[in-house]
Amino acid sequence: RGGGSGSERGSRRASRENSVQGGRRESVGSAAWLCVVIILLLNVMNYADRFVLSAVLPGIASDLALSDAHAGLLGSMFVVSMVVWSPLFAVLADAYPQKRTSVLVPCGAVLWSAATLASGLARSYASLLVSRVVVGVGEAAFGPVASVLLCELVPASIRARVLGLYAMTAPIGASLGYLVGAGLSTYFSSWRAPFYVAAVTGAVLALVCAAQTVPTPAFHGHVACGETLSQQLSDITESHEALDQSKAQPRSQLRSQLKLQIRRVIEVISNSSWIFVTASMTLTSAVIGPLAHWMPSIISRSFSMSPEAASAHVGAVSILTGVGGSLAGGFLADYLATRQLLQHPHVQPCLVYLVLSAPCAALLAFATDLHVALIALACSQVLIFATFSPLNLVIVQTAASANRSLALSLTICSLHVFGDAPAMWLFGVVSDRFTHPTFPSSLTPSANGLRLAVLLSSLPLLLSGLALLPALLAAPRQPQPASPSEPSPTSSLLCSSP
Repeated sequence: RGGGSGSERGSRRASRENSVQGGRRESVGSAAWLCVVIILLLNVMNYADRFVLSAVLPGIASDLALSDAHAGLLGSMFVVSMVVWSPLFAVLADAYPQKRTSVLVPCGAVLWSAATLASGLARSYASLLVSRVVVGVGEAAFGPVASVLLCELVPASIRARVLGLYAMTAPIGASLGYLVGAGLSTYFSSWRAPFYVAAVTGAVLALVCAAQTVPTPAFHGHVACGETLSQQLSDITESHEALDQSKAQPRSQLRSQLKLQIRRVIEVISNSSWIFVTASMTLTSAVIGPLAHWMPSIISRSFSMSPEAASAHVGAVSILTGVGGSLAGGFLADYLATRQLLQHPHVQPCLVYLVLSAPCAALLAFATDLHVALIALACSQVLIFATFSPLNLVIVQTAASANRSLALSLTICSLHVFGDAPAMWLFGVVSDRFTHPTFPSSLTPSANGLRLAVLLSSLPLLLSGLALLPALLAAPRQPQPASPSEPSPTSSLLCSSP
């Protein structure tokens, strides 16, 4: 990449980035903030649509006579669908960035809202399963785009906090799914009503998003670390050359684009930081996804509580711990990075959080008192949610500007293919297999299998924390800026070369 030492190249890169950013580095316009708010609200409904199903799952299982394995498959197939379609939408988002909020995101929101409506109208297990698959297709159009847009709309100094707000909308949406699902199903004496309300709300937000004009991202060139302006221009030129060639030779277009996409994928997955951080997040997903899907059923069965009351308890805990954990994780990461108190302030705290969450999950499995179970659930969730925004920021910052959506999409694929998709189904399989044996002896037999699955999940949590150790060893030490012209700590984390 040219001559000179690494420090000299870093200084030249910092000088170029600062000259491009100039005085607008810390300025965020009202239009950009409006876009941020719309994205956050859409993500709330994104998760509310997912977890309405969990809130009314006992009623669905009773009405349609489902086993726990079949009930778990409803969540797994949704995830598989989202994984299959996510890379395609990520490629479209990178290829047509001007269409992300005017076409891609609104169409995805309309699609998942229509499928949510179909979930409420389902009269058989097969039709309900198909509708959940379509929900996954719609949500796949949103996930890879949202984090990238947020990073491009705000400066590096507040980026982790904004991503913390974005991560916070996940537990808020999940909690709304639990609470609204439980309340509406009780009021209307039907598990179908919550799906109707969620569908209408999502469709309205989709229309608002389509009508919003998105400003040109002011911080687009400052998101990725380890990438010069000339490299970005080279990527753009290469894409345009491939496009020009495709106009003249349709067959060569396909080959050129295929080679380009393969090269992009190889570039992303060969980054050591991406590998270890994604492995950690995947192990975490194998726990948090099934817990979110099954927790109302676990509480209901373990403590002889109605499904609606159990969903309300889980929703209340989730919204408090999710908001608190997400905000604390984002603000602490920015604080540590700004004060330079740690060499890797977006990764080292996450290692501690995840290791500590493992015994909390074990305590949840053995708890025979409702209050102890809820406290253990709260502790494990707040520690897990605190890792979301810092680790997502690492994924975004270690990818080239042209590959950000793809990097996030590949991470999402890993989280679901190897994480929560099989784990949700396996929770149900363990529940069906170990319903009658006593575990522990004072619990209701129908809860034994799910509690055993929770106990087993403490191992992936421990491993998820340990998986971050290689990321710390592979990453360079955070540089100490000698002058204001040096890159900010937030923009120089874990910039390891592939």
